[in-house]
Formats: sequence, structure tokens, C-alpha cells
Amino acid sequence: MKPSAIAGDPLATSFAHEVRAAAQLNHPHITTVFDHGVFSAYEASQEPSLVGTPWLAMEKVSGGNIRALAGHTHWDTIKTVLLDVLDALGHAHARGLIHRDIKPGNILRDKASGAIKLTDFGLAKSIRQMRVAARKSTMVSGTPGYMSPEQIEGDRQAQGPWSDLYSVGALGWALATGHAPYQGDVTEVLEAHLRGETKQFKPVCPVPRGLEEWLRHAMQTDPMQRFVHAADAAWALHDLADPV
Repeated sequence: MKPSAIAGDPLATSFAHEVRAAAQLNHPHITTVFDHGVFSAYEASQEPSLVGTPWLAMEKVSGGNIRALAGHTHWDTIKTVLLDVLDALGHAHARGLIHRDIKPGNILRDKASGAIKLTDFGLAKSIRQMRVAARKSTMVSGTPGYMSPEQIEGDRQAQGPWSDLYSVGALGWALATGHAPYQGDVTEVLEAHLRGETKQFKPVCPVPRGLEEWLRHAMQTDPMQRFVHAADAAWALHDLADPV
């Protein structure tokens, strides 16, 4: 990683957030950060332009992200991914962190072991930070296809673990159908999240009968109508009977 070291640069800010957030976490389904620092003149003697640039040493996950799984996998894999991500989020939430950018591109799958790893805590915020922040913000953070309504509205005080769980619902929808719940340009997608009008659920592989209900429950527009805790969502997913 080589984000700009210029003060106020969004990449540098995101990098600093990721280091601070990930340093608090130690979980088998979260990529481990080993060390971080800033290139000194000595360390960057072969490439002076790197002086002052932050660096991050983290666990190598050889398989890349899970984007290619969307619409091209089976229920066992979908269930494993969702449960592992929920397990990782339960760990982060218990330590006061919400991820705020759950999507296929931020979930890695190790080629050798098949292990699922949640990564990229650049947008993570502490729940305490969100509670003391101004109610509304013009700064909208996240990925349109997977953002909760409260993120879209910039309502920081309404964001919490349930915001990540909304995104897990959108993730599950994408894995089962091959696409995020809402399609169109960015404005259309964001407005659709706010209305909560998903189209017909059409999985491309056999899935449990109750999966659609689970996904729609996770993606309720009203945060208080969703799963509140990652463990709640995981237990409900565990209870689904395998597809016949």
C-alpha cells in the first residue's frame, strides 16, 4: 500500500483508519495486520519518492476476493461465506467497531485453505465516534450496491452493527443471484435502497426456502426491524434447512 502522505488526503486518512481499526482485532476471519510505519529516507534510499509514505504489512491471502463467486457457486459456499463474515463482524462489533463497507471485494478467500477473511477497515468507525458525531453528514461512505439506508442518508447516529448486517444481506443476495439487490446508475441504486423495493429473488442455485425471508429481514429499511446483532443473524441462518 502506498497512499499519499499529503495531509488531508483521503487515501492517507483511510489508511490511518484501517491501521487503527485492524490493530484492535484478532480473529481467524479478519486479515491480520502485523506492522505499519512510514518510509524513512534510509528505507527508501532506492526510491526517494517513497519517503514519508505510509506502509502496512499484513497477512497474505493468496486467493483474492470473492467477486467471482457471485452467481457462480452453491449453497454450502454461500452459507460458509455469510457465517464466517458474521463471525468476523461479531468480533469487530463487540470491540466497538462497525466496518461500513461489506461487499464481495472486501472479502478474501485463501486459495490453499479456503478460509474466508474480511479485510479493508478503511471506512471503519467506532460506535462511540458515531454516537457523538453530528446527526447528519454530507460525507457518504460505502459502496452503493451494498450500503444501508442510514449510510446513504449520512445519518451517523443511526448507524451501528445493524448497518453492517444490512450489507451482509445485500452480499447474500449477490452471491445467490449474481448481482446486488438493486441495479441501475448510482442515483437509482441509492434511491432504491431508501425505498426498500427489491425485485423478485431469483437464485441461480438451490437455496433454503427461508433464505429470501432472511435476506429481506436483514435489508429492512428501518434499522430497528433488522437483526440487531451478528449472532442473531447467524443463528437464524443456521436454522434454515438445507435445500431439497
